[in-house]
Amino acid sequence: MPAEALVKIDGVVTRVSSPGGFNGMVKGATFSGSGHTLRITLTGPATGGGESPPRPATLRHERSGSTTSNIVGQWVCGP
Repeated sequence: MPAEALVKIDGVVTRVSSPGGFNGMVKGATFSGSGHTLRITLTGPATGGGESPPRPATLRHERSGSTTSNIVGQWVCGP
């Protein structure tokens, strides 16, 4: 079963999904749907402890027609 998410892009809420469910998101993920692709790429080691410590990451948004943007932040996948 895929992992599912809602994203709001330019004021429009869109459903996207990623194969592999929760376990498929632990080391980053690629979500897609309705002409959007969102790639989460881990860029460094965990910065804390626990079950799902935050890791530095980049979110890359690609839209049909090749519009792209990048957001640098933290990826936390879990409770």
